[in-house]
Amino acid sequence: MTADDDPVRLRVVVAAPADVVFAWLTEPPLIGRWFGWEHDSLDDEIAMIFVDAASRSPSKLRFETNGGGLFLLEETPAGTVVELRRPAEDAETGAAFDAIDEGWTTFVQQLRLGVERHPDVERRAIELGGKLASDDAPRTWEALGLADAATLEVGAPYAATTPFGEELTGQVWFRSAHQLGLTVDGWGEGLLVAVQRPADDARPHGGVQLVLTSYGLDDDAFAEWFQRWTRWTRATLLD
Repeated sequence: MTADDDPVRLRVVVAAPADVVFAWLTEPPLIGRWFGWEHDSLDDEIAMIFVDAASRSPSKLRFETNGGGLFLLEETPAGTVVELRRPAEDAETGAAFDAIDEGWTTFVQQLRLGVERHPDVERRAIELGGKLASDDAPRTWEALGLADAATLEVGAPYAATTPFGEELTGQVWFRSAHQLGLTVDGWGEGLLVAVQRPADDARPHGGVQLVLTSYGLDDDAFAEWFQRWTRWTRATLLD
């Protein structure tokens, strides 16, 4: 059995040619525009997963990461279909929440945003998360005032006000069983991804993760943005 036969874990269509998507999957300067978020060892993490022992095809339609899975690309009239396959034994079969699948779901949607909306622009991204404080803690998007946005179709416009007074507008970028992704105009057409994690042994009340991507914020604006969202997340959601 080859990696090509492994179960499909996600499938996303990116409105760009396959060679462009392949470059974003395989070239470290471009990978840094969508994978992960700001931290001191991000470059080392990218090298480990996407460079060291990774395997790419001359056709630019197949790329196997070092431990992350196999990406297969197919160019279609609608765009490039990006498919990620992972070995069944590496996936949490039957689990309510597979952390690796959920991480790749977030990252590939960040890749799609970068390719389609920001092909020549660097981003800044942060991650906030932890254990929820109680069983009656609201779902992350409900706590943020995004309950109505969470009911809209993908592609629909939304407008909302957070509990700390920030006006958010944009469109529903994607939605899955555990994630809601919204573009945010005020972040340079950035991306807000809210992940709701079910309860488990390590997180008896469940968990939350926010991945926030911005474009065009200067250092002062970025620092204020980071502090604003960090304060709210710690004070409102986390144990």
